[in-house]
Amino acid sequence: MGADEYVGCELGVELSGYPSSIGPGETLSFAAAANNSCHVDLTLDQALLVVSGPAGITVTLYDGDGVNLTPGAKVQAPVGLYVPPKAPEGTYQIAVEIYREGQLLDDEAFSLEVSDATEVRDTFDFGEDTSSHDYQESGDCTAGVYRCDTDSRRIGVCGDGESWAQFTAEVKPGSDDVTISSRVPWSSGPGALIVDGQRRGSLTSDGCEWIDVELSGMSGDTADGELDIRIVDESSGCTGDLQISYMEVVSN
Repeated sequence: MGADEYVGCELGVELSGYPSSIGPGETLSFAAAANNSCHVDLTLDQALLVVSGPAGITVTLYDGDGVNLTPGAKVQAPVGLYVPPKAPEGTYQIAVEIYREGQLLDDEAFSLEVSDATEVRDTFDFGEDTSSHDYQESGDCTAGVYRCDTDSRRIGVCGDGESWAQFTAEVKPGSDDVTISSRVPWSSGPGALIVDGQRRGSLTSDGCEWIDVELSGMSGDTADGELDIRIVDESSGCTGDLQISYMEVVSN
């Protein structure tokens, strides 16, 4: 009894383990299978990965001798596709098609959102994280008296000369936009915010409210995936002293 006697019965495609979204520069991974739910042996000799949307590509997954599947059998293989860093963002259709002698047997597809909206968020706790993040300090620095949910660090203790504290934050490589947020429970004047060696703003106390400094044009600084964040008391005496509990660096 031949396969053509089972009208409408053919090999089928099954896809599994696929994501709903991915970022440029990442690799799409999922599993593709062909299964035989018919009562006779059936074959396939070609499998294609077809991507359509803002950009399109067709990749040959298999092209060769016929692969025979007995009734109830399944053949499965992993599929991987690298998404270039400059891939256009948007919604794509990812399809796998199987063929026999040039005839389409079945296909299955899923939608994939390609977006660079993912963000990297690194939080530094001045009460707990001073043994991480390559933390350094210089001059007059000590434990603070005031706190915002966690212990603070006082930078400048009414001494002479400059005092500073610094940590290294993880950021999204090549990110152009960075927001640095701080919780400063007390200050006697503005302290300088230095990012990768450049003055990018100042910090003063607003109780325990978050203070945001938004930076743009940062892609050159973030290319290595890191930013050095330094808080500086530039003044002698008590002016410019501050106590800081948290900083959070968000890049996207």
